[in-house]
Amino acid sequence: MKKSNVFAALVVLGSIQSVHAETTHLKRIVTGGAAMTNGQQPVRLILSSQLPPQLKKLPEHLVNPSFGLISLGASESPTTFVLISDDTGGPLPVLQLQPISGGTVIVKASDWRGVPYKGAEGRTFTRHEAAVTLQVSYGKSLLPVTLVLFLFDPADSDRKLLHGSIMYFTDTAMEGEITLGSKKYRAMLKDMLCRADFHGRWKDPFCGVALMIDINENGSFDHRGEIFDVSKPFKINGINYEIATLSPDGESIEVVPSKKNADEILPPPDLRVGHKVPSFIAQTIDGKTVHFPEDYKGKKVLLQFWASWCADCQHEMPNLAANYAKFHPLGLEALGISVDKPDSLDLMKEYMQSVKMTWPQIYEGKYWKSSIVLQYDCGSIPGALLVDGTTGEVLANSDDVLAARLAPTLQKYVR
Repeated sequence: MKKSNVFAALVVLGSIQSVHAETTHLKRIVTGGAAMTNGQQPVRLILSSQLPPQLKKLPEHLVNPSFGLISLGASESPTTFVLISDDTGGPLPVLQLQPISGGTVIVKASDWRGVPYKGAEGRTFTRHEAAVTLQVSYGKSLLPVTLVLFLFDPADSDRKLLHGSIMYFTDTAMEGEITLGSKKYRAMLKDMLCRADFHGRWKDPFCGVALMIDINENGSFDHRGEIFDVSKPFKINGINYEIATLSPDGESIEVVPSKKNADEILPPPDLRVGHKVPSFIAQTIDGKTVHFPEDYKGKKVLLQFWASWCADCQHEMPNLAANYAKFHPLGLEALGISVDKPDSLDLMKEYMQSVKMTWPQIYEGKYWKSSIVLQYDCGSIPGALLVDGTTGEVLANSDDVLAARLAPTLQKYVR
């Protein structure tokens, strides 16, 4: 990564600012960018039997072709590809991607890779994927952009409207470090709309490009508080910033302090093993005040998120109740955080009694808006953390404190 300091009068969304701007140069991740940035929303390419006027010469030996257009690169001068899907009678088509300027990329039937996925009612289907790297024009430069093309299983009736279409997403992203104040953060640029145009369309409500900054330094980019629309100001550690300049190829970006105010959205806590949990004060359904984790010094405590309406929770609760009964005499405590809906306390207590849930429970009746659920960024249930009450550190999380792995985990830490 290289950095250069420039002094410039910058036009930013119609306003002019004189600032001392720092240009950050980002590295191109040609393949694998989608996985590094929490996946990608695909685009549907509807195919037609009508020959597009952009195709100057039809390839020979086609059997039953259909056509679509894909435009990639800077919106002012994109590179347009004609995609030709040829149904040769086999289970998978042969694809050709022809840039208008010439040259062809071919996807043979043998290039498709089967990937299983779950459909409705738990049925397993297979979609087929193929990755192609195309040369896209950015001014005088040709740069690589990888597309992942895929076809849903024809037997998947829930996606029958997508049959006859090809889905695709861009697998190319930009990565580097951005300095905000005196601190460096890992950052990535992501093309959310699969256009390979990292400058975006700033007049749209959402320009289509996201700047992702690992503020809490947990090695990933959290949806809350770490993903920013590059056309809008954002606030980190009490300071407002905005993007001053951004190249269409994504290789250079300038982030400057902004006079525009933005609401600061804190990223979720880092709940990996060895990190400290956020503290909170709450009241249990018995009217007792809990200071977490301070009230559990000298103990190991299982912080458990659940709801009486949740079928997966109902499957897990007998296992948890049995392990609590076994390990509570050895020093295990538990604290339940209910994700139940308003006016559900009586139903919740009835369920607790039926499965012998005897540990304290916190219920706000705010469903997914409950304060501790939001504080811990709980997005699915059941979920649990095993916490050292003395240090406040996470000892185990995720699958290690659920189902068959719960008992071995408790045996390791509760003695």
